[in-house]
Amino acid sequence: MLKHAVWRNVTVIVMAGGKSRRMGEDKRWLAIEGQSLLEWVLAKAEQVPAKELLLSVEEASPMLRELAGCYDARLLEDREKGNGPMQGLWQGLSEMQTEYACVLSCDMPFFDFSILEEMVKETFSKAERPMAVIPVTGGHRQSWGALYHRSMAEHFEKALQAGKREPWDVLEGLEQAFYELPEEHRAAFFNVNTQADLRLARGRARNLSRKMKMITISAPRSQTGKTTFIERLLPKLQESGLRVGVVKSDCNDQEIDHPGKDSYRFHEAGADAVALVSSDGYCIQQRTEGRAPLEEVAMQLQDVDLVLVESRNHGCAPWISLSRGTRTSLVTEDTAALFTDTPKQNAELREYDLDDMEVAKEIVFFLSAQVPQKQED
Repeated sequence: MLKHAVWRNVTVIVMAGGKSRRMGEDKRWLAIEGQSLLEWVLAKAEQVPAKELLLSVEEASPMLRELAGCYDARLLEDREKGNGPMQGLWQGLSEMQTEYACVLSCDMPFFDFSILEEMVKETFSKAERPMAVIPVTGGHRQSWGALYHRSMAEHFEKALQAGKREPWDVLEGLEQAFYELPEEHRAAFFNVNTQADLRLARGRARNLSRKMKMITISAPRSQTGKTTFIERLLPKLQESGLRVGVVKSDCNDQEIDHPGKDSYRFHEAGADAVALVSSDGYCIQQRTEGRAPLEEVAMQLQDVDLVLVESRNHGCAPWISLSRGTRTSLVTEDTAALFTDTPKQNAELREYDLDDMEVAKEIVFFLSAQVPQKQED
């Protein structure tokens, strides 16, 4: 919970125009873990001790009015339609009662206001304050999540009159301050613009609600290279500080032990579970009536941050699907990304090179909602 007094001099503006051209449908109402994208953002904004929360929309509707009331937000409807976010920025900055506004887009479900705490404090500590304070993560300037001074309203108004629609067109000519954030905060600025983005977001959100983070590595057939993919990925994850366990789901009813071994004899004699303990570890073989729930098995692993599940079709969300030497891939509603050597299989899914382990590492960190540790020089 943010408590710093400077937030009382800030207005939070959530931009929710509703066009969603790249998504193909109104993304404001798309659900992630049972809550709409817009609600994800409003729920976080409501917790900020700001002076006021504004919800900027192109056209008000009963649903939007109800939602604004639920989160104690003042609904602002565009006076002129079709001008994009610039219209909402101008109106919001014109009508707010504070010196600065923190402006957010409704498609940023993982945004965390706490990462801006120092940025806000530093801005208000200066005698001469900039027109805009822009967060920068991984070399990328972030126009959403930025602080905008109320005097920028007139610049946005003039830009609209000149037919300009992009906020960056205005920002480029004004005094700005840039605030560098650690690379680990990059996921906070993730925008859900497309169906492919939505898949990634749903995968990450699933793990946010779990105590044990899990990702399934899947393929439509054997010999695709699931085991090899995991073998190559594990060192990358461990180098970045992630402790990883692996559960192999499809074992074709194989026995771990062989005839003649003591543990095998115990099972043959009727033991429902056998544990083997040595000086450097232990192994438990538990009989079950059917396939044990993967999450239940994963929770038995100790001292790990993430469990990778290798499975053809019995995994749990989110899935990373693999495809090699074929244009057929196993894609379900839980598939978050595809790694393939035959790209362009699915326009609604992010596709990556099957052998690119650096990208695979980044996707796993994103989906597992984990933060890579900095490497020492």
